[in-house]
Amino acid sequence: MSQFTRRNFLITAGATTALSLIAHGCSSSSEQTAAPPAVTLGEAPGTAPTEATAEPLPVETPAAKLGFIALTDAAPLIIAKEKGIFAKYGMTEVEVIKQASWPVTRDNLELGSGGGGIDGAHILTPMPYLMALGKITKQPVPMYILARLNLNGQAISLANTYKEAGIALDSKLLKEALTKASGKELKAAMTFPGGTHDLWMRYWLAAGGIAPDKDISVVPVPPPQMVANMKVGNMETFCVGEPWNAQLVNQQLGYSALVTGELWNDHPEKAFALRGDWVDAHPNSAKALLMAVQEAQQWCEKTENKQEMCEIVAKREWFKVPVEDIIERAKGNIDFGNGRTETDFPYRMKFWADNASYPYKSHDLWFLAENIRWGYLPPDTDTKAIIEQVNREDLWREAATALGVPEAETPNQHFPAALKRSLTASPLTPISRKTTSRACKSRKFDPRWWAEIFCPFFLYSSPLQTMTTQIARPRSPSRVRPAPRWRKFLNKLVPPLVGMVCFVGVWQLLCSGADSNLPSPLTVWQETWNPLIINPFFDNGGTDKGLGLQIFASLGRVAIGFFLAAAVGVGLGTIIGTNPWINDAVDPMFQILRTVPPLAWLPIALAAFQQSNPSAIFVIFITAIWPILINTTVGMQQVPQDYINVAKVLRLSKQKYFFKILFPAAVPYIFTGLRIGIGLSWLAIVAAEMLVGGVGIGFFIWDAYNSSATSEIILALIYVGIVGFVLDRLVAFVASRVVPEDQKS
Repeated sequence: MSQFTRRNFLITAGATTALSLIAHGCSSSSEQTAAPPAVTLGEAPGTAPTEATAEPLPVETPAAKLGFIALTDAAPLIIAKEKGIFAKYGMTEVEVIKQASWPVTRDNLELGSGGGGIDGAHILTPMPYLMALGKITKQPVPMYILARLNLNGQAISLANTYKEAGIALDSKLLKEALTKASGKELKAAMTFPGGTHDLWMRYWLAAGGIAPDKDISVVPVPPPQMVANMKVGNMETFCVGEPWNAQLVNQQLGYSALVTGELWNDHPEKAFALRGDWVDAHPNSAKALLMAVQEAQQWCEKTENKQEMCEIVAKREWFKVPVEDIIERAKGNIDFGNGRTETDFPYRMKFWADNASYPYKSHDLWFLAENIRWGYLPPDTDTKAIIEQVNREDLWREAATALGVPEAETPNQHFPAALKRSLTASPLTPISRKTTSRACKSRKFDPRWWAEIFCPFFLYSSPLQTMTTQIARPRSPSRVRPAPRWRKFLNKLVPPLVGMVCFVGVWQLLCSGADSNLPSPLTVWQETWNPLIINPFFDNGGTDKGLGLQIFASLGRVAIGFFLAAAVGVGLGTIIGTNPWINDAVDPMFQILRTVPPLAWLPIALAAFQQSNPSAIFVIFITAIWPILINTTVGMQQVPQDYINVAKVLRLSKQKYFFKILFPAAVPYIFTGLRIGIGLSWLAIVAAEMLVGGVGIGFFIWDAYNSSATSEIILALIYVGIVGFVLDRLVAFVASRVVPEDQKS
């Protein structure tokens, strides 16, 4: 990418501003617009009481699925759900669903709720434009921005190694520090290419003479993973919203160099966006959603509601972080982590004050211009046309009027009423939204009974033996009097118990220290007892469910994918194994395809099915089919010659030959393939669910990782291991009842 000089940027930004003037017909410098009324902290212009008199609309559907990322600026959507504001306006079946990352948000929006995705989201402002233009999706996706969710509230943070250098707003000092770090790969993290965090980071770096992608790599990292990556030294700096900057400081892993409001005071940030086709099909439902979001924004703005807001969003079903990581910065009290503290900071996050909710078209134009600057969009992008297509400020006005927002407090132009200076100003000097050119207006023990049930599971082959082509059987009974069954059970039970006790003991010794990075077994027990251990089947809605329900959801997907793979694998394996010509034809292709990692199939599945759940099931299918297919084929080819000779002598029909000779001889091989396949399926579903999200053990682990809940991850891994063990033993148990006795040795 070519490097922009400061002069070139000034010219480009200046041209953009001029374009915006032409695009919106704001050519008269004498045009005066009344500045929004003064707002004191805790008050917001046009704030309606929570018991607003607006009547519920005759909505076309009361259901909608909205996504969010665990960031404080998603609070309006969460509050609207928690406080019943969506239901108040007739939207009684709204789901607010946590997304694993911005790419997952994008994919689920592209799928839509009809394809197992979502209808709208808390989203980075440029993303709806990139989706509508088809730049980050397989095809253009109609998107509407209905409201801005917040102003300010983001920060650029650095690792502790840069604290002594005094790097803050002026990034020139970072350039000097990076020059000294020769031979090391330098990374600056943001949340999504072309998104707001990417643009703030690039803007700040470039202002200090640092060329993004050349002097330092700018890489995408999901917001909840920023702190974890900084902890292990994977990055020098990151730009993200709260609470992750505050968590970094609270864990003493780094410091905040600046908040983005110091780059551009009251800058626009996240947006509330819906699929355009959903809005067009459900105009009243969309209006009801927007009215609920606007009222929630007003509630979130009030100082007296900040504590409750933070307590709500910090809950496990939402962010799953300590309230302390959110509350102070939400109030405007910022500890930068380098000795600098600010109280009642004017650059705090705003949800409603200063027209924070209004989707100014000029703001969208600036984001498009920066995306053009950094090569995400072509220079000839018709910015005016795409803004008119995506930005639906008209719907914002309709909702505001219905909500009772006074007309005087509703912006009457596309541009902010008053800005202190043009957007072409140096980022080292605070850019204010309040002034620019006046023309730019924008979940009775009996040992004998237990032995009857569980002892057989421990008598079959070990997992290592599953790689052979026959299933082992227990030794033939001795002529001496057999030991009592309970003693046999104890002989099998005691050694593994001793082994586990020793393992747990060593684990406790190694991790009981204060400086340990992993929790001890006792800590895991204490932190997960309530509700994960004591109540594995709780259901708080959304993805906040007990481990029992998470496991059942994953097992459902595994069951469908595995049984499909078993049917197809055994069928195809029989055909290929009995026909040498077909075997020679397809074997090279199968040998190539079976080496493809299971997760590599996920994007193909998403593109083909356009739904997340069938895509995850397909990953299970493609993972399990290869061992089943290959073992079935080999089994059909390994029929003893004596069996074949007997069939010829008896002149058996093809049907009798298949059911009396061929299939019985291949059964041990088939069950070996099934046993391997079920194990691989369980491994694959965990990984696939991490990417597609939703209810399931995979996403539970991913979400716990994002929230730094290591104890929950360990408990989930124990559940995964136990379920995998039971599945393996279950297939072995079925095999012991199906495989003929003369083939078990």
